[in-house]
Amino acid sequence: MRESWIDVDDKIIRDDIVSIAKEKTGLTNFKSTGVLRGIIETLEACVIFIYKTAINPIYRNATLDGATGLFLTLWGLLLGTARKQDNKAAGNFSGRSYGEGSIPSGAWIVVEGTELRYKVTEKVTIPSGADFSIPVIAEFAGSDYNIGTGMPVRITRVIQGLEMKRMSRWWRKTTCMIWA
Repeated sequence: MRESWIDVDDKIIRDDIVSIAKEKTGLTNFKSTGVLRGIIETLEACVIFIYKTAINPIYRNATLDGATGLFLTLWGLLLGTARKQDNKAAGNFSGRSYGEGSIPSGAWIVVEGTELRYKVTEKVTIPSGADFSIPVIAEFAGSDYNIGTGMPVRITRVIQGLEMKRMSRWWRKTTCMIWA
């Protein structure tokens, strides 16, 4: 039997519980159809649930290297530093028009092939046959929204006069959860 069941699979916990039952009771018959086996399997399911939902997550967050979320914030406070809030990426998408039109504030732009969405922050008037820039902010904070230039994007509504869009090279990258 192991000293600890932290980060072990279900089979090891089950085998250890059966060996404990054999040792403590002196019984050796743990057939799958027996009442004693049913009680042990119920106990085993409870122990595995407790380890998976409570003990393992707390144990992993007990060190600074393994900490995430609230536990990482608590580690920062313990060490005398505060976590900065993560920022939403912001920047400009650029495009070329074939006719006049406008993009309303609040329109959504998505990166092709992903679920990343960016919200247009102000109304953009599109002149005919010219390059233009669309100011946007990411839907959520996090480094996933730091995309490179040239990424294909599309507006989720029809905009008259719009020919193509691309990622501007003046994109402001942000990082997720920066320490002060």
